[in-house]
Amino acid sequence: MKPSLLNSILALIIFFILIAKSSATGSSTLGPTKNRNNSIGTPNALARKVCPKTSRNFSTLEYPIKVRGNVVTDALIQEACLETRNPNFCQQIMKPFKGKRFYTDSFESVMMMAYNHVIETWSTFSNLEHGLKDDKSDLKPRYFRCWQKYSRAVDELTTARKFMSVGNTNCVKAFTSLAVFEVKSCDKEFTGPMRRYLPRNVAKDSTRIKDLCGIIMVLCACQ
Repeated sequence: MKPSLLNSILALIIFFILIAKSSATGSSTLGPTKNRNNSIGTPNALARKVCPKTSRNFSTLEYPIKVRGNVVTDALIQEACLETRNPNFCQQIMKPFKGKRFYTDSFESVMMMAYNHVIETWSTFSNLEHGLKDDKSDLKPRYFRCWQKYSRAVDELTTARKFMSVGNTNCVKAFTSLAVFEVKSCDKEFTGPMRRYLPRNVAKDSTRIKDLCGIIMVLCACQ
């Protein structure tokens, strides 16, 4: 075989090897980048899409203020509670509001119940984290991460309450779902053997928050 032909063959082999490496590198780089950017399915992205930042001055919203004169009835309670994760608990919460105004009495009161539970649990995680001064395990970071998650849950419900004040139930639902997302994320820190390190009152509050937020999100559809 002539040297020139051999050199050409070697050059082609090297060329194709370089292309193969480049394709492999490109695909490995593209994958994670695509995953990082493709976040439209996350609760946060969905809420931002439904309620863009430009609409959060709460005085010039594009949604009309809802009619607030509706009264809570047995039919409304039964219909709404069947859609929640805990219908019996929902009925216990809603029955005291029978005959009262739907929006200003029941809807806003349930929101305040959820908000207060989130605040209490946020404070509890702060105390738990600060109480472990010399702890060398990963328990202290777990408490701290939950404190951060509940801090965000407080922010999300604060925003939901602001949208509630102007009757924007679409955004109330979106930001309430964000708060639930944060609570569930904290729950995952204390699964399996770590469950015993989660105080019983905190576990109970977590369940109550999810139940109450579930009621809120269903009530948003009743407006």
